[in-house]
Amino acid sequence: MAAYWLFPDLAIGILYGKDYLAAKAELVWMGGFMALYTANYILVNFLLSIDRTKIVYFTLLVAIGQIVGIIYRHSSLLEVIQVSLVSMFTLFIGVSLYIMSVQIRKLYAKN
Repeated sequence: MAAYWLFPDLAIGILYGKDYLAAKAELVWMGGFMALYTANYILVNFLLSIDRTKIVYFTLLVAIGQIVGIIYRHSSLLEVIQVSLVSMFTLFIGVSLYIMSVQIRKLYAKN
C-alpha cells in the first residue's frame, strides 16, 4: 500500500496504462480494501476448515450491510470503496474477536 501511496502513477501506468491515471486518488483506498479482503478471506476459510461454520452468519450480515451501505452511499467510486473498506474492517474485527474467543474457551477448557 505504501507503494500505491508513494508511486500511484507508476503502479497504474505499469498495470493499466496512462488512460487510467484519473483513478490514482482511489488507489490507496482500494489497496486497503483489498488487503483487508484478503485477510478476511484467509481467516474465514481457516475457520471453515476447522469446522467453525457459524462465522458464515456474521459474514453474511456484513455483506448485507455492505449492500445497504452502497445503496445509500454511491455518488462516487470513492464512496463505494470506503463503504466496502468499512465493511471489511468490521468483518476483520468480528472474525478476530471470534478467533480470540475460541482460543480462550479452548484454554479454559483444558484447565
